[in-house]
Parts: sequence; C-alpha cells; structure tokens
Amino acid sequence: MGHRNNRVEVVWKAPCRKIQRFMGVNAMAVQSEAKLKKRLGLLDVYVISTGAMFASGFFLLPGIAAAKAGPSVILAYLAASLVMIPATLAIAELSTTMPRAGGPYFVIDRSFGPVMGTIGGMGAWLVLLFKSSFALVGFGAYLALVLELPVEPLAMGLTVVFACLNIFGVKESARLQRVLVMALVVIMGFYVVNGLWWAAQQGFGEINRERMTPFFPFGLEVFPSTVGMVFVSYAGLTKVANVAEEVKHPERNLPLGMAAALLTVTLIYVLGVYVMLSAIPPEILHQDLTPVATAAQQFLGWMPAGTGLALVLAAAFSAFASTGNAGLMAASRLPMALARDGLAAQPLEKVSRFGTPAISVLVTAGFMILAIGLLNVEALARMGSAFLLFVFVLLNLSVIVFRESRIASYVPVFPVPLYPWTPIAGVLSSMALILVLGWQYVLFLAAVITISLVWYRFYAAKRVERRGAIYNLFERLAKRKHESLEEELWTVLKERGPSEYDLFDEVVARSRVIDIPHRVDFRVVILKASQCLAGDLQVEVNELARLLEQSGGPGGPPVASEAVLVDLYLPSAKHPHLVLARLERGIGRDEVGKVIGDPNHPSGKEPTPVIYAALFLVSPEKRASQHLRILSELSARMDDPAFLLAWLQADSPEEIREVFLRTDRYLLVRLKPDNPCGQFMGKRVKDLSLPAHSSVAAIHRNGEPLYPHPEEILEENDRLILVGEPEAIQELYEQIGPLCKLSS
Repeated sequence: MGHRNNRVEVVWKAPCRKIQRFMGVNAMAVQSEAKLKKRLGLLDVYVISTGAMFASGFFLLPGIAAAKAGPSVILAYLAASLVMIPATLAIAELSTTMPRAGGPYFVIDRSFGPVMGTIGGMGAWLVLLFKSSFALVGFGAYLALVLELPVEPLAMGLTVVFACLNIFGVKESARLQRVLVMALVVIMGFYVVNGLWWAAQQGFGEINRERMTPFFPFGLEVFPSTVGMVFVSYAGLTKVANVAEEVKHPERNLPLGMAAALLTVTLIYVLGVYVMLSAIPPEILHQDLTPVATAAQQFLGWMPAGTGLALVLAAAFSAFASTGNAGLMAASRLPMALARDGLAAQPLEKVSRFGTPAISVLVTAGFMILAIGLLNVEALARMGSAFLLFVFVLLNLSVIVFRESRIASYVPVFPVPLYPWTPIAGVLSSMALILVLGWQYVLFLAAVITISLVWYRFYAAKRVERRGAIYNLFERLAKRKHESLEEELWTVLKERGPSEYDLFDEVVARSRVIDIPHRVDFRVVILKASQCLAGDLQVEVNELARLLEQSGGPGGPPVASEAVLVDLYLPSAKHPHLVLARLERGIGRDEVGKVIGDPNHPSGKEPTPVIYAALFLVSPEKRASQHLRILSELSARMDDPAFLLAWLQADSPEEIREVFLRTDRYLLVRLKPDNPCGQFMGKRVKDLSLPAHSSVAAIHRNGEPLYPHPEEILEENDRLILVGEPEAIQELYEQIGPLCKLSS
C-alpha cells in the first residue's frame, strides 16, 4: 500500500427536498449508473466456479490426452491446476478490490487502458461464448447415447432455455446452477469412491504395473504440451469474476468460493482420471470419447441394470448444462461492462426490471446459436484456451501495475500472497503454455487481438478518454497519471461496503462531537477540532491546526455530501481519531476553500453551496489502508439522501454519532445501579462477559469520550457504546438492551 498525500475534499450535493425548501436551494440532477443487485452468496460462487470447470475436460478429454501422454496424464491434470493458482489469486485480489460486472475485462481496462480493455473484453467474451456453445453441444452428444436426437437443434434449444433463465433473474439461474453442480459433485464423488474401491480390490500394485508403467511412454518432451491441452479443463474457474458485482461480501466469498471449487475439481479430476486409466485398457481408452461411461461399466456393475450408466449420464448432463448456463451468465456481463465504458453499444448496459442485463443476454445467446449452427465449436473452444492464457498473463501483470502505481484508493482486502513472485510466476507459466500449445493457437490469439484493435479504432476511440493505472506507474517515472481513475477506484471502495476487519464503528463511537450553532470562520472550526485532538495526539494545538489547514490538495476521494472531510496522517497517532463538527448555520464552500486550498471551490455567478458538516480524521501512517476504509465508510454514510436531515435534527452528541454508526452493529447503554447494566459498574473493561465478536468501543464519562483501555474501571452513569457483529449485538440487546438503552 503506497503512501498518499494528505488532503481535504469538499464536494457539493443537493440536499433532500425537505431541507431544500427550508434553505431555499435548487436541486441538482444526480445520475447514477445502473447497478446489478448483490444476490449471490458463497455457495453461488462455489457452484458457478465448479460448474464452469466440469464438462469436456473430464467427460471427453482424458482419453484424448492419455493418447498423447500415457499415464502421466494424471500428473498433467495436477500440474495444470497448479498453473491456475497464480491466476486465481490475481482474480481474487482484483475482483474483491474492484467488484464490477465484466470481471477480467474491467481490471485489465483499468490497469492498461481502454485499448487493452477492448482486447481483453471482446476476446474473453468470444472465448466464453464458444466454450459455452461447445458445452451445450456436448450435452447433446451424451444424450445421443440413449436417444436419437439431432445434436445441434437440441443445443440451440438449451441456449434459449438458459437465456430465459438469465433474463428473468440471476437468482433463478443461480438456483438452477446449485442443483446441477451439487448433483454433479455428489455423483462424481460416488463415481470416484467406487472406482478406487474397485481398484483396491484388484490390487493397486497390480494395476500400477499393468496400466501405469511406463509412466512416460512417449517421453518427457510431450508432457508440457499435454499440460497445455488439459489446462482448458480448469479455465472456467475465473468465470465467476464476471459476476463479481452481484456477489455479497466479495472480499470473503470470492476467494473462498474459488479456492473450494479449484480443490474440489482437482481432486475429482486427478482421482477420476486415475480410475479411468485403471479400468480401461490403453488401446481402448486412447480412442474413447466417453471414457467416464466406459469405466463405469467396470466398477458399477453391482448396481441394477443400467443404473450405473444412468448416473454417469446424469452427471454428464449436469456438467454440460452447468457449464453452458454459467458460461452464458458470465459472458453476458462482458458486453454490459464494455457498453458502460463506451466500448460497445449503449443499449447493452441496460438492466431490465428483473435486475439482469437482458439485452446483453439476448445478444450473447444469439451469437451462441450462430456458433452452434455455423462453426466448428470444438476447435474454437480449444483455441480459446490460448486467449484465456493471454488473459491470465494480463491479470497477473495487472496486480503488479496496480500495486506499483501506488494509487491510494486501491486497497486490496485479499492481497496476493508472496507478492511479486506469485504474479511473476503466473505470467511466466501462462506464457510458456501458450508457446507449447502450437502455432495455430498463437494465430487465433493474433486474430482476436486484430479484430479488437479494429473495433476500438473505428468505434470506441472517439468515445473514451480513459487511461489505465499504468499511467500512475509512469508518473513515478516522471510521466503522467490518470487522476480520474483514482476517483473511480474510490467510488468502488466506497460501494464495497464494510469489511469485517474494519474498526469503523469503534472510531465513530470514540469520536469527539462539536456542535456550533452560530456562523463562524472555518479557521475557528479547525482550531476547535485541534483542541479536541491535540492532547491525544501529543501535538501542540496551533501546530495541529496548521497541519490540518495544509492537508488539502487536488485529487483524492470525492465525498458526496454537504460536507468537508479533512484527513491527515500523523506519526504520533496510535490509532485513528475522528471529530464530527456540526455547523448548524452552515459555511459557504468558497469560504472553506480559501482556508484549506480546495482547488474546486465554486467561483463566478453560480450560487455558493453551503457546508453543514466538517469531519476531521487523523490516523497513524502505518494504518493507511484502515484510514482509507474509514474514509470510504464516512463517504458512504453521507451519500444517503437522508443524511443531511438526520444530521441537522440530531439532538445530542450520541444522536450525531448515530448518523454514522451502522444501526445493526452497535448498542448504546447507560450504567445505573437499578438496571441490568449495573453489573458492569466497578469492573475492568477486560473482565466484562460479552458475546463473541463484540466489544466496548467507547466510554463516555461526564461528556468526554474515553478510550476503552482493558484496565479501565467502569463507573456509575458511564455511557458505553458496544459494537460487534449483528448477531452479537442482537444477543446483547435481548440480555440487557431494553432496560439499559440510553434512550430508556
């Protein structure tokens, strides 16, 4: 996390209508980008990731790969999963930091700029489109084992069905995905366990001598290309990044879901391929396009006639259907993301009344139907692996670019471990696999890049002025940076919402409150805030006031409210300190700008906006990330249209703090001998019996906030602010709240 300049931000937003009438101001039109609702949880992330990997890689590819590498194909599947780890970690960092529809496209665009964004977005869309089409064709091929139906019309019909599901709601589509994937995992687990039990009865030693020796029958030189071939089996893992905007708590659910999916699929692939090699003679396996079904006939014969084959077919149908559905869901978010940024037609970004990008879904489904009917989808799906590897190269490089650009608003909640070696390893391994795949893959990659460049040149170039984070990296080398990207990343940081690791509630609970009922000069406000903080920060009052006045400057996060937010890093600060100053009569923004050097304060004939809230945040330099998270939470609170009304109507310091506190995460109580909280009197803070994941955030004694030191002894009439997870606060409320609450 790079160091950033201390700054002050003043941004005007029209107050809500009730206060507009009271103050006699005009409303300003505020447009907001259509957002997709957060409906996907951890299980949804897991099933989308898992479902995107199970298809041809397991039900079709093992026999073909074994024909090239022999028994070492088992090791090839394991090695391919290891190559996925750096890309998975990169996606986890980038998508949790910037959870936006379009996933890889969005981060590549914001990292390298719109030219590379166009290449990454259009290429990833084509690859997902072709691979999803191939999965639905595979569905028809397996169905042909039991029914004589035309494969291509069936695949087209399935595309229409999944398109309807994705239009009517991602929740409904995700519900189907859960059923398909969980059925698949259960059946494949049953398949592998039975196969291993059969192998144990035959004798592992005998099987290894007969079927696994020699392990590299065609030499070591073919092994790398086999790894590249089976790599396509895992390539769907990162599809879930395309729906990151719809994931609840992405900082937790994305990395956990992707990691669990990769572990599940790797185990089933490696053990399942071992079972197939054990059960099927090499001369048959190398020609077999349905090896899962063939192997099942060996060790599922104990089941009633046809039951084993029926289970395999059910698993295959679930696999191909889940891959097709997950692929359509993920692919449809890419045109939407491109359209948002002016790189594709604007109608593609529209969100329907069902909360889904309906037009983008229809366009993607239409191209899938064309691909099924007109193209050799299998060949294109395989060639798409090369482009996915190229995308993985860019994603790993994006982590390096964002980290080294030192953008203050880039605050990873899941940083890639062992940086920079992990992304460097991802770049080198992905490039190596591209090279060993063969010249036809490189040609496909070049063709997609060329088409994307032509599209950008003749359609998108005149519509965008955006530059990537790489310019912020160049700025460190005396070149220009793209400051609006910092603002966009700040907006993303603000929209990400609270993290379970934040100290936001504790900082607000301990905040000092200044209520100024009359009109004053802004220098007086700064001086009053300095008087509140100087003692705790061990800084002389006038010196602190000078530092706060000089902390303003261009850039930084936009705070959408009738407020000024002053923030500062100080080495003497041991933890974050916050002052909330209410200016009941208001101060003209131009007056504020003269004091703090706001470069954007209004001038000319425009009416002067009025500032009613002044916030001062001072943090230690070593807690830059936490500082930014607190800033983003304060900004998000002030974004609420009801903020100003609640702020001006608050009747006490406690109510002023409550404007910013998350209502389900705190409880305000008063210690009196005649209520249940009297049991706390005379006890040290560390001796209180509180529910897990809750704590004392602040003690207010005689109107002054105290830091809740573990040795502090609680006294009668102390006011405590208890914070924690919603479940813990609810438990506290049920135990003591109704009688101890300050308002009682």
